[in-house]
Amino acid sequence: MPTFEEIYRSHAQTYDQLVSREDHQGNILPTLRRICPLEGMSVLELGAGTGRLSKLIAPLTQRLIISDLSPAMLQVAVSALDGQTQTQNPTAALIANNDALPLCDQAVEVVLAGWSLGHTIGWYPDSWPERIRRTLEQMRRVTRPGGMLIIIETLGTGFEVPTPPPILIPYYDL
Repeated sequence: MPTFEEIYRSHAQTYDQLVSREDHQGNILPTLRRICPLEGMSVLELGAGTGRLSKLIAPLTQRLIISDLSPAMLQVAVSALDGQTQTQNPTAALIANNDALPLCDQAVEVVLAGWSLGHTIGWYPDSWPERIRRTLEQMRRVTRPGGMLIIIETLGTGFEVPTPPPILIPYYDL
């Protein structure tokens, strides 16, 4: 079975086809808009991957910056976003680690991290708590006063009540 790193490096298109069907009921965007109205906002998406969330929010935002460690994943996202309506503002794409963002202080109004921070546990098993702390610090640093941080993670797949995967429980306990 391929690792996440291999999937993200070599199978980005296939990954995108898989995750693009997960929200078949269309719940994600209305939920995000209830949390924070995104219209006219400047937004940074961490761990954007192939643009699953980016494609939903790009038409609403005034400015969208997407970041990911995988150039292959970002390329899929950028291609998809380029194919959306030409009236929206352009999207900037950065190859960056969540805990070392190459942005100035107070650069955006909203930072969104969807299913990204949890991967820190698998990729950095010996240093994940510190890396997640640094990521949260970076998220706060680049967010303007009064802005919002939104973190989306899995609480289990195929369960009626929240049942986080055992590997993520220590992360949720931070």
